[in-house]
Amino acid sequence: MIAVDRRKEIVGFAHFRPYPDTLNGTEACRLDDLYVALSHRDSDLTERLVEYVCNTSRKRGWSEVNWVSVDEPSLNELYDRIATRTELTTYRIPLT
Repeated sequence: MIAVDRRKEIVGFAHFRPYPDTLNGTEACRLDDLYVALSHRDSDLTERLVEYVCNTSRKRGWSEVNWVSVDEPSLNELYDRIATRTELTTYRIPLT
């Protein structure tokens, strides 16, 4: 999903995909990337993009939407308001 402003410039996007939720025997949605331009971060664009992903996921019968985020206070506040934080932690091994 790409968000554009009135000048047709890209100001945000959401990249998402289905993945098997093996513990529940369903298909779920992974929100891989969510970006909103600095010029639009004071708007509701982030919430609208997440809402779009959720609505699309519901239509496709996916069981949930989940994502990993950096520990950023302004994002944490927003995400805590619109979603449930889980106990999972993401680890990474760089291979280059």
